[in-house]
Amino acid sequence: MVRGNSGARIHTDLNDNVVNDKIGVHSCKTDATRVEVQRVLNDVKRRAVDTYEAPATIRSASLQNVATPVLASFPSVAATRLIVKRVRREINAAPPVPLDLTQLEIPIEFQRYTRTNEIDEQYLLADSGVFVLPGQNIQHRILIFGREKTRHMAHQINHIYADGTFSISPTLFSQVYVLLGRFGEWVLPVCYALLSSKSEIIYRRMLGLLKQCWPTFSPESITMDFEQAMVNAVQAEFPSCTLRFCFFHLRYRTEALFAQQARMITSLAFVPLNDLRNACAALEAHLPVELLPVFQWFLRNYIGQPRFDGTLTRPLFSPERWSVYQRTLDGACRTNNFAEAFHRKLQSAFGCDHPTLWTFIDKLRQEQKVQDVAHAKFEAGQNPPKKRNEDRLADERILRLVQSYIPFDNAINHVPDHEYANLQNIDPYYNIIIFLTGISRNYLMDA
Repeated sequence: MVRGNSGARIHTDLNDNVVNDKIGVHSCKTDATRVEVQRVLNDVKRRAVDTYEAPATIRSASLQNVATPVLASFPSVAATRLIVKRVRREINAAPPVPLDLTQLEIPIEFQRYTRTNEIDEQYLLADSGVFVLPGQNIQHRILIFGREKTRHMAHQINHIYADGTFSISPTLFSQVYVLLGRFGEWVLPVCYALLSSKSEIIYRRMLGLLKQCWPTFSPESITMDFEQAMVNAVQAEFPSCTLRFCFFHLRYRTEALFAQQARMITSLAFVPLNDLRNACAALEAHLPVELLPVFQWFLRNYIGQPRFDGTLTRPLFSPERWSVYQRTLDGACRTNNFAEAFHRKLQSAFGCDHPTLWTFIDKLRQEQKVQDVAHAKFEAGQNPPKKRNEDRLADERILRLVQSYIPFDNAINHVPDHEYANLQNIDPYYNIIIFLTGISRNYLMDA
């Protein structure tokens, strides 16, 4: 006996000759409908492979002019979405990690970003292709990721925070460079660049690619760490952009007094520019001998060392760019903590160092969804997350200290109406040490 799914059956002998074929009736219902449903599903799968339309768009296009019985039997919207994702996952499975940059081909699946079923866009904004710098035989390549829609609001991104990190850079690349933009009170990432080195030429190419992606992008200011290669690149690509260097990072894991005295060096950033030389003279006499090499290094790079003719050598980074005195009074940001905090968040999300490129892109897109929520809150007029209370109070104390600073010349002239006016017979050098000590007790340097 042979039985099918329809319930009908036939009887045969041992030689497969039919004995009785009259038992039951073959009644596979809606055979034509089932065939048509399968035809439409095949069309859905074909479009999933050939295009990068959203699943809802594919479903709608495939069901055009389809008979009602077929519509009634067709998989739901949710089921169709899963079918499209499964087909694309099978077709666009991550290839093996290439051995060098010339072999690196990024599948379409890893070039796109799906925000919702209706929003699917290009996420790989720029790919420099492989290139070799003059006089070198090392391969280089730059990849820039970010939301495609940023192109339409690039002219509104006036203030940028920039920083690079190395631990989460995928194999074949040396660092991840992130640019964050200020949107009102919010600071949100706008693009992520994978770089194969950290030279001036590489940074210039990165910024040049970004200008091609965002023709209206012309930031008024960029806040970043002290890195001469990036400084030169910004000056070349955005000559009218104001460079702002972030508050210093001298790392000390030592006993408390020594660490606080080390922070007095970086507290010079809060001294008015006109008083910097006097503040350096006061601090040099105050610091322990163990810190004098650090202080001399600071002078060479950030202030300039005195010459015999009374002038100063040209520092690597001019005080006008790293001073935070006026920025503190104006309530502007003194540090690059936005970028650094975002790097820490990424490192935590990745959970490992130097992931594969495919893992990196997946994690980046996951984080992008989180940032999209933050941007939606900005667009809705909501306030950004508040600072920790201890940070807010420290900022308030620093502001009060800066507002009450006694200019050196005023102290010499015995200005009487200042809170420091009775200290040490108005010794201006002593006043500066008191000021630097107060500032240094209100922040910690990175460990």
